[in-house]
Amino acid sequence: MNDIQTLKDTRVNLAAELECIQQELPRIEAAFESEEVINQGREDHVRHEIDDRKRQIDSINLKIHMLDMKLFRREALADQESLMAGYIAGMANWTADELELNAKRESLNTRLEEIRKQAQEDIASARRAETEAATAYAQAVAWGDVEGEKTASTDAQKAAKNLSSATEQHRRQQLIITALEQELTIVDRHITEAQAERKKVENQALHLAHNALEEKWMRPPRHFST
Repeated sequence: MNDIQTLKDTRVNLAAELECIQQELPRIEAAFESEEVINQGREDHVRHEIDDRKRQIDSINLKIHMLDMKLFRREALADQESLMAGYIAGMANWTADELELNAKRESLNTRLEEIRKQAQEDIASARRAETEAATAYAQAVAWGDVEGEKTASTDAQKAAKNLSSATEQHRRQQLIITALEQELTIVDRHITEAQAERKKVENQALHLAHNALEEKWMRPPRHFST
């Protein structure tokens, strides 16, 4: 913990130094274009000061960045048990979500296939009945079968009505199919998101475990007196 506080103190000092230089830089830049500096021929000197301040700013920003990385690492390691427990719980939650979504997807896909099959069978059956009635009517006419002609005519009218009903039912089924396909797309997107989130948490857990192991091996060995 003392090591973390030391890093924080160093960061505070660097931030203060950076702020001081950043506040000083505009004054030097303004002086570069002043008549006094131009008349004295001190442009190169002032330009050097400006470049030096900018180099200092870049250097301090880099140091702060490196300190932030160290702080993040040290703080994570200091709280690694709690963090790891959170990562494990997070992975379990996302896995459970994915399983639930997959169950929904399977249910949707099963119902979608059933409706597609039923829609195709219903319209095909109605068209086949209409064709068979028309064929029977033509055959009755060809053989002079008056009773058969009447029966076939009645069957043809009935088949036409059935086809009309089947066509309307098919239209409604297509709307349901489209809605189910859209819902499947949404579920698939949620599955992809759940997989990505689980992978992200898994990578965080692996990164923490790697850092903890690396810290363990890099830590100087303790010497015990006998």
